[in-house]
Amino acid sequence: MLLTYNGNFMFGGGSGARMAQVYRNNIKLLRKTNRFNSARTFTTTKKEYSKVAGGSVSLKKMSSAQLGEIRQQVLQNRKQDRQKNLLLSTAVFVPLLLLFAYVILMFFANENAIQSNNSKLETAANLKHYNFYMSDAAIWLQQQKVANAIFQYRKAKELFPQKFAVNYKFT
Repeated sequence: MLLTYNGNFMFGGGSGARMAQVYRNNIKLLRKTNRFNSARTFTTTKKEYSKVAGGSVSLKKMSSAQLGEIRQQVLQNRKQDRQKNLLLSTAVFVPLLLLFAYVILMFFANENAIQSNNSKLETAANLKHYNFYMSDAAIWLQQQKVANAIFQYRKAKELFPQKFAVNYKFT
């Protein structure tokens, strides 16, 4: 049943809200459609047959064995439809899932490469500072300013505590 509204259509006094409610109710009355199921029903098929036959269609009574065969055929068709839908879903979602995994892996690989590159740059910058501190400490030692040389050796040791040269000269 299609709902209609025969009232004041001015937006005041709740008539606009009533029109929206009528519209929502009409939408709910529409037939729900499914992408995978056809819109063919018994009544639409019967109407098509009667239109082609030029009047009414005489339907014959079927035996229970024939109805059982038809039921088995319908069940088999449903099973085939489910298999097709599953295959279609798998064919769509598996590549999407693989693409998503590939993008995530590339992102993390890129992050690791960036971190590795940053650590190399940081090491290169630290090595430059380390060389400066070592050469500056050597200059201070030549000028016999031991406190300043020790200070520079300490800074060099903070950057590279595992280097043999700074440990040897610092002790």
